[in-house]
Amino acid sequence: MRLQTWKRLIARSGTGALATLLAWGASSLLWAGEPGARAVFWRLPTTIFENTVPGLSENEKYELLVQGATEHWVIRHSSHDVLEIAEAPDGDSTVLLRLFRGNGYVLAAIGTDSGPVCSTELWRLDARGGAEPAASPPEPNILDFFAPGTRIPPDVTASLPFCVRPEGLEVRPLFWTSIGLAHVPVDNAVFYVWTGTRFSKRIVELRPPKEPEAQAAKDETRVVEQRSGE
Repeated sequence: MRLQTWKRLIARSGTGALATLLAWGASSLLWAGEPGARAVFWRLPTTIFENTVPGLSENEKYELLVQGATEHWVIRHSSHDVLEIAEAPDGDSTVLLRLFRGNGYVLAAIGTDSGPVCSTELWRLDARGGAEPAASPPEPNILDFFAPGTRIPPDVTASLPFCVRPEGLEVRPLFWTSIGLAHVPVDNAVFYVWTGTRFSKRIVELRPPKEPEAQAAKDETRVVEQRSGE
């Protein structure tokens, strides 16, 4: 059904029939052939939005898919494997859905990003559109974020949430002391890149090397380590 026809039917139906109409339309529109990001978003629960202030109900999800916006959310970018949703009009939160394709299934990573804090859910969808939670990769070692020999203050602890990025998953460390969030500079970023069957960990240096001969490359990052399956 064309989007313009949907809108005409919604206008005639009133609020009582809106959820039924949108659910029927979304199910008929979205799961055909190789599913895209909108199709997968339709199949997923809205639990990830519990990490945002506005939240998102099932009815609002259908409205967002059909009209591109709700009172609190707007689709900022949509492609076959990526769906980016921003809090409207000037909110701090974004929700990113990124699809990774395996042999006969889709792995969907959906996550919120609200400043320093992010959250992620992973879902595995089969060829029929059934979705079940998938396990995250193992957390990296906190030392992966630092140059060799770096000592972390003993009164600092870390949490290691996964964040969804267009290229994969990033672990964004948060450091804490007894009085709250602490700023601890890190030397490396830690990413998990999809190989087609699993996520492979990559550690990328953020700071320039100290050797004089390497100064020409001081603004570049480089992969310093790659370990699969960790």
